[in-house]
Amino acid sequence: MLYPTHCTGLLVGVTKERLTEVSCLGWGNKDNPALQDNDYDNPFSSAAALFKTNLGHSCRCNVFWDGTAHGERAQWFGSGLTFYMPGSGGQPFRLQGSDAPEWDQLPDYWPLLPESMRQDTGHGGSHPFLTHEFVSALIEDREPVIDLYESLAMTVPGIVAHQSALKGGEQMKIPQFERP
Repeated sequence: MLYPTHCTGLLVGVTKERLTEVSCLGWGNKDNPALQDNDYDNPFSSAAALFKTNLGHSCRCNVFWDGTAHGERAQWFGSGLTFYMPGSGGQPFRLQGSDAPEWDQLPDYWPLLPESMRQDTGHGGSHPFLTHEFVSALIEDREPVIDLYESLAMTVPGIVAHQSALKGGEQMKIPQFERP
């Protein structure tokens, strides 16, 4: 949970909600050398966290480094519509619900990038888009969409979730760092 942005970023980046409380459980094979002596004093290879948002919603994030399907996927369960990825990596995804549109593929966003950047470099092809946004923000003298405050909103909850796991799942408040 010390680097959960692939999980928390899906909620924070799409809804702009903030994660305010968390309870997390961690586990791992105690015989794994990576868990016995690491720079982070981290005994967990996997963790599951249940977060509460500032709007009172729940959000579950999993980081399963030793699981066969990992835990990095978006799953949005609502009363009228559900959007989920049955596997990891961003595609394919499914919509379910009585009013679900006939749509099971994300639009082609590659044309939004300069041709030389249209290369899938991992994480569902996100890296060129993140890089383009960051460079564009520098050139245009503006803040990038994922600025300091969005980055903190995606990262700090995982740090607190890890602390919760170290305390056996204790419910903990997440400090908020909002724009002044």
